[in-house]
Amino acid sequence: PPLRPPPGPDSQGQPAHGSPGPPPAMEQYPSQTGYWGSSSPGVSGGGGDGAIGDASHEALVSQVKDLQRNDPHAKEQWVAYTDFAGSGRRDPAKHTPEFLSSFITTLQSGQKIPVSDDNSQLVDVVKMLQKKSQNFKLVWTQFCKEFGGGTNDPAKHDSNYHVKFFDFISQQAASSLGPMAAAMVGGSSIMPAPVIGGGSLGGGGGGGGG
Repeated sequence: PPLRPPPGPDSQGQPAHGSPGPPPAMEQYPSQTGYWGSSSPGVSGGGGDGAIGDASHEALVSQVKDLQRNDPHAKEQWVAYTDFAGSGRRDPAKHTPEFLSSFITTLQSGQKIPVSDDNSQLVDVVKMLQKKSQNFKLVWTQFCKEFGGGTNDPAKHDSNYHVKFFDFISQQAASSLGPMAAAMVGGSSIMPAPVIGGGSLGGGGGGGGG
C-alpha cells in the first residue's frame, strides 16, 4: 500500500493520537510579568497598544490625568507608581502606553502601591527651619496666608504644597543671587532676607512681620 504521512492535528487543531499539549502550568499562569507587569486586561483607551503620541496613547494619558484630578487616592498611587517604576516622571505623556495601561490595571485591581513617606520628612524640615530662622518662619507664614488658607501647620499640607513652597523661596533666592554673592564676597555673615511681594504672593515688603 502507498505510504501515508504521519497524522497531524485534527480538525479542531488538537494534536492527534493524544499528543500532550502545553503543560498545565503554562495555561494557568500565562505570561506572568510580576508586580509591574505590562499586561492590561479591561483597560479602556486602547489598552497597551500603540506608541507615544498616537490616538490610543493620548486616550490613556487623558484617562490617567482624569483619575488624578477626580480621585486623591489615584493621584497618590500615580506618584508612588512613577517613583518605583517611572524614574519619578509625573507627566503621563512622558510614559509609554504599556506603562500607563499597567498603572490603570494595578489601580483597578485594588493593589495598593507602597507610598514613600516624603511628606513627613518635609514637615519635620519645615518645623525645624521655622525654629532656626525667623526669616524662614516669616516667609512660610506669608506663603501659607496667600496660598494655604492661612494654615501654618506644615502637617496640614501635602508634599506637593511643600515642594511648591521650597520652589518659591528658591526662585526668590535665585533672583537675589547677585546681591547675595556680593555680600558673601565682602565677608558679611548676614544674608539678605527673601523678598515677598510684587510676584506671585502679591504682598508688599516683609508682609506681616513681627
